[in-house]
Amino acid sequence: MAMVWESQDATRQAQAMMGETDPAESDPGTIRGDFGLDLGRNVIHGSDHEGANEREINLFFPDELQDYERIDETWLNE
Repeated sequence: MAMVWESQDATRQAQAMMGETDPAESDPGTIRGDFGLDLGRNVIHGSDHEGANEREINLFFPDELQDYERIDETWLNE
């Protein structure tokens, strides 16, 4: 299932939830640490930097994403 997350520091937060690329090096409680089998079957993929984010978003969602601003944006983010 492909999805796009938007938040401050979304890439770092997603990587923390996923764990290390090699499940054997991932902490328990991360997706790869709990469910990954080996380096080739590590269960989940996530972009590792901003350039990759844009490339992969355009690959999976070439025309579907819309820009919007939440009404509470200024209250939630500094």
